Amino acid sequence: MKLIIFCTLLVFVCFNNIFAQPYKHKTYTGEILTPSEVKFHIGDSVTVIGKIVEIYRDDFNDNLPFYLNFEIKYPHNPLAAVVYWHDLNFILNKNPFLYINKVVKITGTLNAIKSNETIVSCITINRTNQIIINNK
Repeated sequence: MKLIIFCTLLVFVCFNNIFAQPYKHKTYTGEILTPSEVKFHIGDSVTVIGKIVEIYRDDFNDNLPFYLNFEIKYPHNPLAAVVYWHDLNFILNKNPFLYINKVVKITGTLNAIKSNETIVSCITINRTNQIIINNK
């Protein structure tokens, strides 16, 4: 009897994996989010408006990205926009500090990264139209 139950479960699991739909990237079609709302949308393409209060970069390694932290300074920030060194000149006009204390609108796929035992939501910026200073 145990063998029949085991075989039935095994067949169910195998067929379920074979016919399962592949993960499709979702686009969040709701309103523009605040940085504190993003944690519910990991993996989605979102638009967020918020104030950048801190810019962080490890000064000892030129290959590491800049982190534009929203609303609260790291490690308590709800969101970070990540700009890699090779995109810096093209995207932020060589000076990411122009964005400090500015309200910006960013668009992109929301990811979560682990940094020093803290999980931070982030959007990687690699195109100029993904980050815009919001003058409203």
